[in-house]
Amino acid sequence: MKAISLVVVRNGVAEVYAPRHVQTVFMDVDKIAAGDTPSWTVELPAGIGFEELVDDACVGKYVTFKTQ
Repeated sequence: MKAISLVVVRNGVAEVYAPRHVQTVFMDVDKIAAGDTPSWTVELPAGIGFEELVDDACVGKYVTFKTQ
């Protein structure tokens, strides 16, 4: 399995959702909600474990998954 983690920033507080892995994706929910990103959702690769982290973080409405 790929080494992955997910960092979610809400109200200025960063939370890390990860097993003991290395690769990190930063998702600032406040900036997404404010329209500060080019797209409404963050795009993550499917099938490598991000789905479970997104569910744990309760940020599914901000994420789309793409197959590689």
